[in-house]
Order: sequence, then C-alpha cells, then structure tokens
Amino acid sequence: MFKYRLDIAYDGKEFFGSQIQPQKRTVEGEIRKQLLKFCDFQNLVFSGRTDAGVHAKHQVVSFESSLEDKSKINKALSNLLPEDIAINNVEKVSLDFDARYSAISRSYCYFIKTIDTSHPIDRLSTLIVNRPLDLDLLKKVSQIFLGENDFRNFSKNKDKKNTLRTITEIGWKEKDNKYEFYISGNSFLWEMVRTIIGSLLALNDMKINENNLKSYLSLEQTERIPYVAPPQGLYLWKVEY
Repeated sequence: MFKYRLDIAYDGKEFFGSQIQPQKRTVEGEIRKQLLKFCDFQNLVFSGRTDAGVHAKHQVVSFESSLEDKSKINKALSNLLPEDIAINNVEKVSLDFDARYSAISRSYCYFIKTIDTSHPIDRLSTLIVNRPLDLDLLKKVSQIFLGENDFRNFSKNKDKKNTLRTITEIGWKEKDNKYEFYISGNSFLWEMVRTIIGSLLALNDMKINENNLKSYLSLEQTERIPYVAPPQGLYLWKVEY
C-alpha cells in the first residue's frame, strides 16, 4: 500500500461541512465518491473538520491505496471532482503520515466588510456588517486568547474531555474598510474559531465588555458564550506539518 497526501481547496457554501454525513453533500463524500471510480483506498483522513458553509484555501487529506501512480490520482480527481473542490497537489508520503495527527499548526482567516464597501457577491464569502469596527479595541482584546487556555465555553461540544488549546498567533488587519481576522493554533474545538470571532464582534457592538469576555475564558462562567459568527467569512487558511 502507498500513502498519499492531497492538498485541496474548496468553496464551502454548497457543502454541509467537510465530514461525511448521510444524505448530505460534503467534501469528504465527494472525494470518496470520485476515488471509488478509479482506485481502492482506505483510512481517508482530513487535517480538521470544517462546518457547513466554511471554506478552505488549504485543507490536507491523507489516504492509503494500492495505486502506485500519483499522477493518475491527480489527473483523475482534477477531472472528476466538482468545480467547487480543487486539487492543488498530490504527493506520496510515508506510511506513518496522518493528515490530522501529523499536523502541528492550523491557521484560519475570517473576512469582514462594512456594508458601504460590499458587493452582492461578497455575501457568499465574507461577513457584511453595517457598522464600523473599532480595530484598536479588537486588536487589544484579541490578545487575551494567546497561549494555552481552556476553550470549553467557546465550543459547541462542551462535553469534550480535553478542551485545552494553544493559540500561537491572533490579530486583525484592515485595508479600505475590509477586515481580516487571523488565528493560528495547534488545533481547534468545534465552532471555536467562529465563537471567538462572534464574541469579539459582540464586544465591538458593546453587547459585552472585556471583563465579561475574560470571565468565559477563565471559566467563571459555566455556560457557552452566546455569540457565534456566521460561516461564510471563515476559511481554513493553512495547515503546517
């Protein structure tokens, strides 16, 4: 058997997430369906799960197959996959490579525009807001998430045994009323990135203050913070090994 690594990108708006689900269109489902047409395979693994409507500029998939020719895999998948999934690269890797567990870092970007600069098509891939963002405030408060913290109050799955995660980079960029939030870490919980963004936007809108936000991170609060950004602005941006 040979182990392969696929580097892919996809437009998430027509998918019910990356992970296969019965009777739902998913990225994994599409890849499995097309692989079955020309090769045997097993142990198909994604670097991480993306939710319904979330995009990926760089997602990594690994699987094993008896097929020896990587160029055949590249050509076949590029021809067979729908236009909202792109194959960026195919390579043979060692048998101990695992797209999920071999990854050391994952990075996400979230894109926001103010309504006066938006174009109708932006609504498919960007969050449109009708108020200015206080970038200085957002940059300052974002730093509370750096380092290792317990993110159970920032996840949809509060019952997960290990909710400690390490954030290595976080910040904001702005140009012409277009905003980019970026975050990197070892791994992320279910809806964790969208909840962090939603919470920061709630702070911007004065729905909560910095101390309220910190209380969810320090676990003084026991409930999940009730602010989750919509999926269309979020991209899995980079996976590092």
